[in-house]
Amino acid sequence: MTDRGLTNPQRRALEALVRLVSESAETTGSHARWVTPTELARVLWPDSPAWRHQTRRMDDSLGGVGATMPMQAARLLRRLREKGLAHQHPFGGNGWTATASGRALVKGARHG
Repeated sequence: MTDRGLTNPQRRALEALVRLVSESAETTGSHARWVTPTELARVLWPDSPAWRHQTRRMDDSLGGVGATMPMQAARLLRRLREKGLAHQHPFGGNGWTATASGRALVKGARHG
């Protein structure tokens, strides 16, 4: 994969995003697959102990279990969007997909 300024976590996230989108397209026959940060996090870090960690809110009440994992995945997705490699759902949804540039970058890495 041509560098394009990607860190290793960003590269892995892009590869996982492209894989999730293409697997869905093969299964459903549709190309309009939107991946959520939670889905991406489960692929990137399936065995992380952070999935069992309970966070606390600002008012010191208990927060969600594993809540930091989707936030980290969303952070990676935003970085990919800044580089023109990922696209967020146009109506402000929580779904993401790889852009043509992102897919081409991953495809080039597989064949190069």
